[in-house]
Amino acid sequence: MYNDSIPKRFTEQGQTLLNIQTERLENHTARLTVELEATAFEQAKQKAARKLSNRVNLPGFRKGKAPYHIVVRFIGEPAIVEEAVELMSSDLYPAALKEANIEPYGPGSVEDIQADPLAIVYVVPLAATVDLKDYRSIRLPFEPPVVTDKDVEHGIRHVLEREAETQPTDEPAVMGNRVTIGIHSHLHEAGQEGHEGEGFIHEHGYKFVLDEHNDLVPGFSAKLTGAKAGDKLDFELTIPEDSEDFEEARGKTAHFEVEVSAVELITLPELNDAFADLIINGGGEDSDDDLDEDLEADGAAAELAEAEAAVEEADDGTPATVAQLRVKVRDDIERGMTNDLREKYADDMLKAIVEQADIRYPEALIADQIESMLSRMDQQLRQQGLNLEDYKRLLHKTDEDLFNDYRDPAIDTIRHSLARREFFDAEQLAITDADMDAEFDRLAGDNTDEEQRAAVRSLFENQGLGDYLREQVAERKVSDRLFAIGTGEAPELTSPEVPETGATTESEEETA
Repeated sequence: MYNDSIPKRFTEQGQTLLNIQTERLENHTARLTVELEATAFEQAKQKAARKLSNRVNLPGFRKGKAPYHIVVRFIGEPAIVEEAVELMSSDLYPAALKEANIEPYGPGSVEDIQADPLAIVYVVPLAATVDLKDYRSIRLPFEPPVVTDKDVEHGIRHVLEREAETQPTDEPAVMGNRVTIGIHSHLHEAGQEGHEGEGFIHEHGYKFVLDEHNDLVPGFSAKLTGAKAGDKLDFELTIPEDSEDFEEARGKTAHFEVEVSAVELITLPELNDAFADLIINGGGEDSDDDLDEDLEADGAAAELAEAEAAVEEADDGTPATVAQLRVKVRDDIERGMTNDLREKYADDMLKAIVEQADIRYPEALIADQIESMLSRMDQQLRQQGLNLEDYKRLLHKTDEDLFNDYRDPAIDTIRHSLARREFFDAEQLAITDADMDAEFDRLAGDNTDEEQRAAVRSLFENQGLGDYLREQVAERKVSDRLFAIGTGEAPELTSPEVPETGATTESEEETA
């Protein structure tokens, strides 16, 4: 904590700033003590009294016409002083911030009004500051994905299931049936109720083939056997300690609430060259690009003995083969796995940067972040026919309880968000028109109709989604650069351009 004093200055409205003392406090706030001229303060009190007398009926006087001492008698000196401070602060406060060279995070508050010397004391939350330190020296190992035969067979199975013929059934579900379900689940500790704890898997209209060898969570398919459309199930499963899909949930208990909306018999198509050609060259539900997206999202991988050249042969117009389908499945899934690993790698890099960074922010920022998180939670609950008040009542929680529950996640979000923003600037990253053109082209996909492509762009821009797309582009740029730094492949940063010595600036020319 230290003090600064600033000599006499004037506000835009002519108020005199006799002296400003600045104290930087430990909680990333500043205390401004702004001395006032007694005459100016008395004038503000007179104006405040007239303003207050306009709001109340004083016996024997028209509104706004009562003498000062009458207003004091009926309303009180403290109320007049408070109103006078508010009137003066509209001009005084921003002038004091400017003179003290303080960048606030948000509105300040009046902490005290001193009599000798006459002064107003403000407490100001300061804008967050970030020092990433030597972040470019951080290195983390990166292991490329390992591709196995089991993974490719799982990928092929996924394609077959998507193209399968289905028939609704009223019979109880058995292994091999496809079910459409809604899932709500939470991870919880001993003693907690099922609806308490950290959110886990939440899905609506989720289509899932019951298969104990390829399960959502070990034991999940078995819990659904015997269920019929319309059934609601409630059960718990323990996440295995060696789970690769849910590393952060290893060893924890998950409470599931599952509603079954449909049970279907499925007949898988035969895996032959005709089927492979249907998928690769078009006509099937999972043709070409759709297959890429499905398999990447599925997260599988494949180790294949077929030559890579097989895929290239499919591009000459000849019918595709099963061998070529396997190669394509491998390539698509391997790309998806690589993307997932790179995303996790970037997250780990950012976490390492945050851990060593010096990031400071006021309590007001934490409160605003918690408010934002609870607001989003309320919106999600309303989609399920509930609201935040219902949630508090069900869990027997107060506003203070929720604030404490969300404090640590809010701080984590703040630190990562501030670090990411500072990283973007420090790495001299930028979003160009070419970047946005490429993003709109990606959204338009294979559609070559210029009018339709223009319509897609107009839709996003007119719906106010342009900023969202810019954020997505920025996120990818940050992720790519984090990967490059961590693996030692980042480009050198260029020094900011410095004006040549002797060059005349525009302001100097005006002065001259």
